[in-house]
Amino acid sequence: MGNIMNRISIWGKICGIGSIILGGMSVIISLMASSFSGLITGVVTAFLGYLLYKAGTEASRYLETSSDDAIEYLLEHFAKYLLISGILLIFSIITTVFSLFVILQGVDSYY
Repeated sequence: MGNIMNRISIWGKICGIGSIILGGMSVIISLMASSFSGLITGVVTAFLGYLLYKAGTEASRYLETSSDDAIEYLLEHFAKYLLISGILLIFSIITTVFSLFVILQGVDSYY
């Protein structure tokens, strides 16, 4: 279990920090370009990065203290990450199907 927690600790922090940075950059670029959709994407990406980072820090805390609280908080942050990712996945599927329908309607009316 220690090896797994060590990987979660390292990669959770790395991926979390990377996502926070990319989300922040997306927010800044969106503000400069006045893009509302980019702003939302950046905020969500940064928040998902925060959840990954917190999961990584809780894994580190578990390695140091073997605390059951650390595992509980790690799982809590990861569960929130999965919930938001799942909602985004469902939204992406719906918008993709809708877009495909609109495109096919446009192609059909062209001929």
